[in-house]
Amino acid sequence: MANEGYHEAEENLTQATKDMHKAIVSL
Repeated sequence: MANEGYHEAEENLTQATKDMHKAIVSL
């Protein structure tokens, strides 16, 4: 299975979630 690809996508999603959370908190 494509574990590496999934992990990479998960890492990008986590980064995006962090940025979104940071933006919401800074409001």
